[in-house]
Amino acid sequence: MIKKLLLSFLIISSFIAFGSEPKAQKYKITYSKKHGKLLSISNKKQWRKFSYTKSGKFEAVKKSNGEQLRILYDSKGRLFKLVFKTRKKTNDVLAFRYERRQNKVTEIILKDRGSLSIDSKGKVSKIIGGELVPRRVSVLLSKYVNLARPLDPLIQRKLSPAANLATYFSLLLKNI
Repeated sequence: MIKKLLLSFLIISSFIAFGSEPKAQKYKITYSKKHGKLLSISNKKQWRKFSYTKSGKFEAVKKSNGEQLRILYDSKGRLFKLVFKTRKKTNDVLAFRYERRQNKVTEIILKDRGSLSIDSKGKVSKIIGGELVPRRVSVLLSKYVNLARPLDPLIQRKLSPAANLATYFSLLLKNI
């Protein structure tokens, strides 16, 4: 209980999901009883809700402005698809293909637009679909990182539902 109170205090004092504001604001934070993970965080103006699979993996996030992110996993528990939904009701879908032996991402497919092939060193080796594909993939992965990491980087490792994946994508963005 004390840990949760301390973490809540730290989150409230350094919360940057809704922008870094000089005035302290009150946030309501709820946790999952089953997994002990962050379920929602809100203030008077905005909110963010997280959901998890039965096994406790990060599954979805919804924001008060209408943005949504859904994550689908394959049978091995690896990220299979990221589905982004905006207020305009449009879906952007990123699908991932993996190398069989090392479980590294070999291809990122942007639905109806193209794909990026990634070599064994983690660099983009081939672009299919034009010059705008890497930019769009980069924008979508940045959105993912921003949606999945609503907290200060110092605290995110304890509470963020997808900190490892977000870190991986932020490293991948540097190579695009």
